Amino acid sequence: MPVFLKIDPNGATQVLGALIPDATPTQDGVMTKVQAQQLANLVNGGGSAAMKWTVQPTQVAGDTFNASANDFVPCNAVGGPPQTGVVLPTAVGIKGKMVEVKDVGGGNSAPDIKITTTDGQTIDGQAVPFGLTLDQITGGNNFSGVVFLSNGSDWLIAYYYLGTP
Repeated sequence: MPVFLKIDPNGATQVLGALIPDATPTQDGVMTKVQAQQLANLVNGGGSAAMKWTVQPTQVAGDTFNASANDFVPCNAVGGPPQTGVVLPTAVGIKGKMVEVKDVGGGNSAPDIKITTTDGQTIDGQAVPFGLTLDQITGGNNFSGVVFLSNGSDWLIAYYYLGTP
């Protein structure tokens, strides 16, 4: 059964359809939020507690935000450089927790939203000493976003979603 999500440019999400019974990825490995939550539950030992996001203030060009577990970080980098930076927290000790980074500015701001890790941690097994831009992850679509999942030692890209091209 598919899940139909409505995600507005400010990052608000509304479930419009039925739940997916498993965590099978959709085309190109992109997962819905429901599937990513199911994946987090599996990684976290099968817990079924609903995840609570903490919505942070919108970050703008020149800001660097140090995210915490389960943060939703909206970014509006229109007018950059300088880049808007989001630093993922250490993945150690927060297995199954997520951080979402969302381009709320559009206007081709994704190249100017840079995500970095702490303590030399990897993203999907790759060292990222200079970070990754949202553009590199999502292919440069306006209003796109990515959700990172801690495996207890490093970060995984749980899923990403595309906004308008």
